[in-house]
Amino acid sequence: MSRSLRIVGEEPCPATPELGTRHIPEHSGQFRFNFDVEPVRRIVLIPMDDIDGVRLHDLLFELEPVAAMDLRYAVRFDLPGTNRRRFFGDLEQAHTLYIREPIEWHSLESGAFALDYRIVPPRLFHEIIEREDGHILLLVPNRKNAGFMASALNLALTSRRTHGWRIEQAA
Repeated sequence: MSRSLRIVGEEPCPATPELGTRHIPEHSGQFRFNFDVEPVRRIVLIPMDDIDGVRLHDLLFELEPVAAMDLRYAVRFDLPGTNRRRFFGDLEQAHTLYIREPIEWHSLESGAFALDYRIVPPRLFHEIIEREDGHILLLVPNRKNAGFMASALNLALTSRRTHGWRIEQAA
């Protein structure tokens, strides 16, 4: 009677180790799953008060987004390392559509972003929820607003889509 089990299949079974010898398994015994089988759409929030032009340039060419949506009420590009001409030149070179969809951040309460995804502007909702292709850059005024928008987007995406997206914040 044998003390080892074998799985019957099409492939030949490896030799059963002798009693008293130690067999080291080929794997650690842990299952390995590949969860990134489907493409992930990255939504990157960029707090414009905290970023410099070089990092913005690098993010744009690393991500190659289909759209860069500016959610700031007051638009300015006087960041160290860039200016308006360079930023729009980079967008053109990366074949990225610039969309201006201002939000009046000062009139919104923070709780609204966490409880109601309808706070997301219609054009942003279209780009994030209804379109299925490409990464998106979202330009927001500061880190606080990035956190609020991440909450609203998370709520909207969770209620409308089940997979294929990741919300990030540029550092």
